[in-house]
Amino acid sequence: MRDFHHYFTVADVSAYVGLTGPAVLALIHNGDLIASNVSSGTQRPRWRVAPDDLSLWLTSRQARPTPRITRRRRTATITEYV
Repeated sequence: MRDFHHYFTVADVSAYVGLTGPAVLALIHNGDLIASNVSSGTQRPRWRVAPDDLSLWLTSRQARPTPRITRRRRTATITEYV
């Protein structure tokens, strides 16, 4: 089992990625960012994000250059002019 001392809180994640706390919570609730609730069932949720899950989310958000489409010109054949 993993040690929860190395997990990030919502405040840690928001400070690291430059989002607000409610925006990070929205990512968690939407399922975009994987987090674990470490509170007991009677308390309000205390979310923790694993470093691997944060890294996976950041990787999925990276900008990638659009592939360059090379278009080939159609060459005329002799039969087209007859």
